Amino acid sequence: MPKINLTLREIRQIVPPELGRVDYFDTELRGFLLRVSADFLDKGGVKQKGARVFYVQADVMDPAKGKYVTRKAKVGAFGELTPDEARGKARLLLQQLRDGRPVVPSNVPTLAKMMDIHLADKTLKPRTEHSYRSEIPIKFDTWMDLPLTEISKIPADVIIDRFKQIEKAHGRMSAKNNFGKLQAILNYAKVKYPAAMPVNPCSVIGIAGLWPKTSARDDCLRGNDFKVFREGIKSFNEITQDCYVFCLYHGLRNREAAGLRWEYVDLVEATLVLPDTKNNQPLKVPLSRQSLVILKRRKEQNPEGNPFVFPSLNANHASKTGHIALKADLLQFKTGLKLTVHGLRRSFTTVGERLKLRRQDIDKLTNHSDGSVTGKHYDCTDVDDLRTPLQAIANEIERLLVHGVGGKVVELAVAARR
Repeated sequence: MPKINLTLREIRQIVPPELGRVDYFDTELRGFLLRVSADFLDKGGVKQKGARVFYVQADVMDPAKGKYVTRKAKVGAFGELTPDEARGKARLLLQQLRDGRPVVPSNVPTLAKMMDIHLADKTLKPRTEHSYRSEIPIKFDTWMDLPLTEISKIPADVIIDRFKQIEKAHGRMSAKNNFGKLQAILNYAKVKYPAAMPVNPCSVIGIAGLWPKTSARDDCLRGNDFKVFREGIKSFNEITQDCYVFCLYHGLRNREAAGLRWEYVDLVEATLVLPDTKNNQPLKVPLSRQSLVILKRRKEQNPEGNPFVFPSLNANHASKTGHIALKADLLQFKTGLKLTVHGLRRSFTTVGERLKLRRQDIDKLTNHSDGSVTGKHYDCTDVDDLRTPLQAIANEIERLLVHGVGGKVVELAVAARR
């Protein structure tokens, strides 16, 4: 337990430990300390500074145990508080600890607890909930143990500095996504605990105009891009090739195609079911002749008992999910096209529109919500009604893949892949 005078000059000279953390106790105020954690590498392999957080601790009599116990309380992070500010706050907290009073009112949750409340009350997909639990405690580690009363008082410049720190270390979209999650948690706190959270401090991000603007993407296959795409993906393994083409034939989202399970495929009725979609509406659509050939080929070559239509078979780099992954960077590298996996979905929709098909049918095939009165209450089209428009789109896509612009209509050439 090293002791130093916790001044700005002395703190800046502290060398972080190689592992774990070290508590530096103040020589001026007994029970006041700075906890210094080791530096670490983030997911991108970039070295990040470990946390430096002020705490107080005091030995107080526990009547239930009949002996003295050590109680601790967080004061705040170095950088958000100066040493003098932290020392002044520490004196109040130490007095509260020694008097046996709770440092935080029992009915006011910390940010960590508020995140648990938010996730418990909201209906979020497992992947979304996982992103909250894996990212928020890391990006806002020094705030997690603060009560909402303290969170609401975080100064605007501290919020902006933290936003810029995340932006510099992880990119603009990471800053946007993580502060968006934090803002959602604190907006819910305003509803549940209005006295403790009268204002959301994250609102300063919008006021300062720091939210990155998200421009709509328009990448899709045009004209002879279809032939270029077909030739480019031939350097992938057969399973991945089939998945990319299958994704294009049905306008599926990345994970919908890559994670497709056999239990949701009916080769007899020629239908496909996606129970867990982005808009939370299950999707049931027909299968085209082209996609049926792909699925039958995959069924014949599928390892016994594997639940995935497009399984990952790389023994040296076993997939955590068990199925392949469709990656935009690899797709662009292999094809030379400025194309994302979602761009294949746009390509499917664009082909349907150029064929002058009904927009309602295209939306049904791609599971886009129809918010109109007709779409909500009067549209009773079923799977069989969608077979003709789907097959028309699949035939046109196949023509473009094989012959390009101006080519004749063909059937099953791409499905056979050779």
